[in-house]
Formats: sequence, structure tokens, C-alpha cells
Amino acid sequence: MSQRIVILGGGPAGYEAALVAEELGAAVTIVADEGLGGSSVLWDCVPSKALIVASEAMDWVRTADELGVHIEGLDGVDRTVVDFRKVGNGVLELGANQSRDIERRVLAGRVDLVRGRGRISGPHEVTATRDDGTEVVLPADYVLIATGSSARVLPFFEPDGVRVLVSQQAYGLPEVPEHLIVVGSGATGAEFAHAFRRFGAEVTLVSSRDLILPTQDPDAAAVIENVFERRGMRILRNSRAVSCERRGDGEVVVGLKGGGEVVGSHVLFTVGQ
Repeated sequence: MSQRIVILGGGPAGYEAALVAEELGAAVTIVADEGLGGSSVLWDCVPSKALIVASEAMDWVRTADELGVHIEGLDGVDRTVVDFRKVGNGVLELGANQSRDIERRVLAGRVDLVRGRGRISGPHEVTATRDDGTEVVLPADYVLIATGSSARVLPFFEPDGVRVLVSQQAYGLPEVPEHLIVVGSGATGAEFAHAFRRFGAEVTLVSSRDLILPTQDPDAAAVIENVFERRGMRILRNSRAVSCERRGDGEVVVGLKGGGEVVGSHVLFTVGQ
């Protein structure tokens, strides 16, 4: 009899484990509450890189005239309009397409997929609650927990998806922010700050370190930091956000340790998982 394996989570760890286990002869079931590929494919790595590529179009417009390419009827970049709702939907659709490709690959074998959330309900069983509310009990010789993580939310802010954001919510903005404050200067924060600055937003990047991208090579991080500043980005080094407040309909204020503050139209928190 084949070993019965239930995997909670359909991200890279979950679906890759399912493919290997199926190849070795196990009967595998994945329980996942979002598309296969997880956050990496649906919200993080794939969409964020696509967002950067989309933002490069602004550079093409800015430099076209220098290269001898004249866009008829367009007198300079000031007349370029970014339909950010379309941009956001487009980059998310790329992630969704990749997720569907992964699902087809997984289901081509003997892997079953239950859409919903699962819990270990006994020594050798998992109870999965499907998206429609019904439950199914899955016998399991082994259970692999591969549920991943979610964006870290600090006690002093509550994402509302409108002006106070975490990365997953940034794609749903109806327009490019007038002034985006990005709190957190790791890879995710740097990517979003870079893309939105290219789209034309004023961007302030709040970094708790003296150099952005603290886990990367310092020389490479210094070069990227220099490029950001030459492009007009404001970087606040050795600054730690300690509060966040919405004032009226159009202002967000981020308080800094030591008494300073940054005022913008939107704030994006990228402070880890």
C-alpha cells in the first residue's frame, strides 16, 4: 500500500515535495487555500519583478528622444499617464498564470488538491475545510506542514489597503501615490521603492540601518543606494518607524524614533514576514 502524505500549503516547499513524493510512489494530497506557488508566485517574487519591468517603460519614454526616437504627439514625460490599476492587474495576472501552470503540472500525476484550509485532527488524519465550507477527512501516514508566512504587522500600524499598506496590497492601488513612504529597506522595500519612483511617485525610504539591503553585499548595496538617490529618492538612514497615523483623507504620518516624522500620501510597510 502506498504511503499517504498530506501536505498543508501549496507554495514552493509544498508542491515540490508533492512532486517528489508522487514520483517515489506515495499517494499525495495538497491542502492549499490559494493558488499553487504560494505567495512567492502570486504576490511576491513574480509580481514584484514584473512591476519593476513595467516601471522601466517610464525610463524608455524619458530617454527615447536622446536615442533619436520621437513619440508623435507626446511632448515630454510630463504627459505620460500611468494606468496603475491596469499595471497592477497585469502583473498579478502573470503570477496567476504561473500558478495555473504549476497546478497543471502537479495534477498531471497522482496528486490530489483540496482547496481550503487543513488542520491535524488526529494521530493519522487531517481535516480540511474546503472553500465552500464543507469538510473532508484525509488519512495520513505523514503530514508535511509547509504553510509559509505572511507579512509582518507591527503593533503600531494596521494595514487598511488604502493608504497604509503591506506589499500584497500595493498592487491594488488605483493610481500611483503622490508620495510613498516605504518603511523597510530590505529586498522587498527596495524593489517597491525603485518601481514607484520610476512610475513618478515621490518616494521616501525609511531604513533602520546605515545602508539599505543589509543582507546583501555592502559594495553592491552602496551602488544601488547611490542610484536611488540620483533618481530623486529620499533615504532616511538609521531611522526606525515607531508610529503611523492617518490625518484626514490625504495624509499619512510616520513617526520616527527620536521625535522626527515623515508625511506622505501613502505608506508601505516591508518589515519582514
